[in-house]
Amino acid sequence: MGSALFLLLVTSGTSEGTTSPPSISGSSGPDYPPPSAGDWLITGATAVWDETIIVNGSLVITETGRLTLTNCTLKINSTLDGQYTVRVNLTGEFYVYDSTITPYDTNYKYRFEVYGRLWTNHSTAEYMWGDENNPPFTGGIQIYGEPSDVWLNDTLVTRSGGNGIHAIGAVGVNITGGSNITGNTRSEVYAENCQYFNFTNSNFTDYIDARLGDGIWIKNASNVVIDHCFVAHHDVNNIDFWNVSYSSVTYNDLGVGVNIVYNDGDAISLAYCDNTVRIAWNNITNQSGGINFWKKSSPLIQNNHIWNNGGGISNLNDPEAFYSYFYIYNNTIENNTAAGITMETSNGTIVNNTLWADNIEMFNSYARIEDCYIRGSYAIFCNASSLMVVNTTIVLGTGNPAFHLENDSHPFALNCTVDYWYKESIRDVSNLTVQNYLHAR
Repeated sequence: MGSALFLLLVTSGTSEGTTSPPSISGSSGPDYPPPSAGDWLITGATAVWDETIIVNGSLVITETGRLTLTNCTLKINSTLDGQYTVRVNLTGEFYVYDSTITPYDTNYKYRFEVYGRLWTNHSTAEYMWGDENNPPFTGGIQIYGEPSDVWLNDTLVTRSGGNGIHAIGAVGVNITGGSNITGNTRSEVYAENCQYFNFTNSNFTDYIDARLGDGIWIKNASNVVIDHCFVAHHDVNNIDFWNVSYSSVTYNDLGVGVNIVYNDGDAISLAYCDNTVRIAWNNITNQSGGINFWKKSSPLIQNNHIWNNGGGISNLNDPEAFYSYFYIYNNTIENNTAAGITMETSNGTIVNNTLWADNIEMFNSYARIEDCYIRGSYAIFCNASSLMVVNTTIVLGTGNPAFHLENDSHPFALNCTVDYWYKESIRDVSNLTVQNYLHAR
């Protein structure tokens, strides 16, 4: 029953609700109480209520074991950093409700490894061991193997060495219900070779340590959903996808409410991500960069509000980009320091976007720009590029042209309107092909 419920939550993109512990009354079970010294092995159904538990060794939930903690504090008493481990073996089950897992002495962190089921609700896991110096910075709650059955609901994961969540080869992880993955030494979440990850209504921030690492770093994965989350305050990128497919980043606040000084990287960075990756309905602000993509990436970018960043949407200079084609629809892009949309050695369709105090810059690229409103100096800047501009209104800044063309650029304009204040609306007009009419008023 538990596995069937879990799969439904992942595939439907929702994991809200509450989890309930198995029906066991009182602190009891074949493996209760824990030994005074040595490892605590859970081999059967064991439940503990309203206790502080000190384990002077590792906690191991075996293949036949099931441990439920309710309103407990579990302290792992190590005398060396990373000496002891909380480990859930394959087919083992660990349920944590209204409880805290912590070291007895926070100077000596414990390892946390999950190969089976881990369900938490309104709980905390803190001060876990991690490799803080060597990539990929293994640490925090480590999730391994298929099938995984991990659901963190309204859960705080904090102050880990290395990453906060570290998943390798995992299939099926939910982080939901106002969970906070925060203040871990490296990335809050690192996942590699994984599938079916669902991050919903949760926070991934770093206000505690030196802000090292990404917020969410996903590599070689598919079917990842990041929805209605807050991700900010990282010195690399808030969301980093590398070779990710069939995934979406929607309705998130990225960098919102945080000074740009503390958001050193991009809101979203994509590499080798195809057109099954959708970036939509996000608020993106106060980042060094908004959405940056490269390495053959061809995402669908739509309905985002992108403002007050170092740059808006950028396709980085990458010769491989000509193998892909990207789409930018219905976005509002305003007041970014660099260009609102930058294309370098790429192909794109840009439709129904509003750029306010921003412009479009193209280098060695091809584009179709249609039904857009662009208000800014050098509204369309072309260097060795070709484009078609259709049904677009351009309102100029003082003294600068609507189209600035360099190095044999060849735009084609159809049914466009240019409102200009002082100087000519088109520079290098000889390279501009106009069909029907180009209004200049």
